[in-house]
Amino acid sequence: MKKVCFGLVAMLVLAMTQGVYAANSLWKVSDGNKYLYIMGSVHLLKPSDYPLAEEIEQAFLDSDVLVMEVANPDDPAQAMKMMQKGTLPQGKTLKSVLSSEAYGQAEAMAKKIGMPLAPFESYKPWLFSMMTSVTLMMKSGYSPEMGVDLYFYRKAKQRQIGIKGLETLDQQFAMLDNVGSRYPNEFIMQTASELDSILPMVDQMVEAWKKGQPEAIDELMNQSMHDYPELEKTLLADRNVRWIPKIMEFLSSSSVHFVVFGAGHLAGEKGVLALLKKQNVQIKQL
Repeated sequence: MKKVCFGLVAMLVLAMTQGVYAANSLWKVSDGNKYLYIMGSVHLLKPSDYPLAEEIEQAFLDSDVLVMEVANPDDPAQAMKMMQKGTLPQGKTLKSVLSSEAYGQAEAMAKKIGMPLAPFESYKPWLFSMMTSVTLMMKSGYSPEMGVDLYFYRKAKQRQIGIKGLETLDQQFAMLDNVGSRYPNEFIMQTASELDSILPMVDQMVEAWKKGQPEAIDELMNQSMHDYPELEKTLLADRNVRWIPKIMEFLSSSSVHFVVFGAGHLAGEKGVLALLKKQNVQIKQL
């Protein structure tokens, strides 16, 4: 599963910094006199990554409704739902579901984040892999609380504007469990081999994001999935297709929508931007 895990982890940990560039990961989609904004999202940031570009802030202020991947990212039930999906059946442990080689790598992964493996024994391999990767990012200064999604969610709450979701938490966790549970040993082995390289790889994506280069993000994050069509289909392509009718409905509304989702969904033949172009709308990068 060459770099499959990185593709999944990158969807969670893609981070950015903000500089002075000709374009942002922000697009205006228009159909006649109606329009909305689409912004490539990142989920973990550092405090130093703010303020965001003025064009981004102005687009948000011009909008009446915020649309996110899920409408309730601060749902207190979120952690419980994730644990329910990511916990092994009673009587099963990482040691019992992994090969001896993979289990040895899991022990090494826990050691890299300064933890014993024991607290994670009940985790499914996909959840343990993501938890170790995210923990490593957080030790480097990134925080989910500083992510773009939560940043605009809090601002939307302050402005008391509408908030909508493209999908639900239950759908996201079911998707992750469906994909991750098929490749238990592979997820552990690949994540273990990439823990030392995740930060520099994310740095490259950060550079592409802040320059507004979705194709470069696609090359770095998504090309690794192309050898695994079913994985790419579940995590990216199918979701993109499901989102298009909703985005078009938002566009036809009398309200201006600010649509935020993971930057990895933007580019490529099956990306949201390409799918929207087939709808005969005008798309302009800001």
